[in-house]
Amino acid sequence: MLNKTTDLMHKTFNATGDRQGWVRGWELRQFGVNYRASPVILDERYTDPNEPVDPYRSGDDKTAHAGDRANDAPGLVWNGERKRLFDFLDSVSHTLLFFCGEEPSTCVKDVLDSLSNHPGGAVKTILVYPQGNNSSKDLGTDYTLTDGDGYAYKHYDVKQGQSWVVVIRPDGYIGAVVKGASGLKHYFQLILQ
Repeated sequence: MLNKTTDLMHKTFNATGDRQGWVRGWELRQFGVNYRASPVILDERYTDPNEPVDPYRSGDDKTAHAGDRANDAPGLVWNGERKRLFDFLDSVSHTLLFFCGEEPSTCVKDVLDSLSNHPGGAVKTILVYPQGNNSSKDLGTDYTLTDGDGYAYKHYDVKQGQSWVVVIRPDGYIGAVVKGASGLKHYFQLILQ
């Protein structure tokens, strides 16, 4: 870490006048620290058990895995206002992001039903419609957003028509990426045992 910051300092104060000192590449993103191999993380999207996991270098592939720091997503539209994802996160609740494909009502309903026995305030739910989708139909989540600039779907690696539920822990890390209610139930069993 000290070598990286020293290198940035030298680039910032060089005599050539270029702006290389202001460039922050992917490798500086939380210095690669993550929890991908943690026993309390659940990732149903990236399931290769042979994937080499280095807690100080994972993340070089630029994809959001469970165990990585949550990505922000500016340009979300809520009630006509532009917001960013981090505006909705807090330090006391798990935040569920619903990225629903063709049948958002089924995806959301099954998960919301599975949350009925969790204490109020412990889980916050957000439905994120894709960019260009003019539907803002409320399906019972705490917030209904549209990905106005496309960052949420891009940075959470959700393709057109796919359905994923991303759980962001109170500490700002992705606790789970699951297909639906059964995966979410398994995740909460992992952390509440």
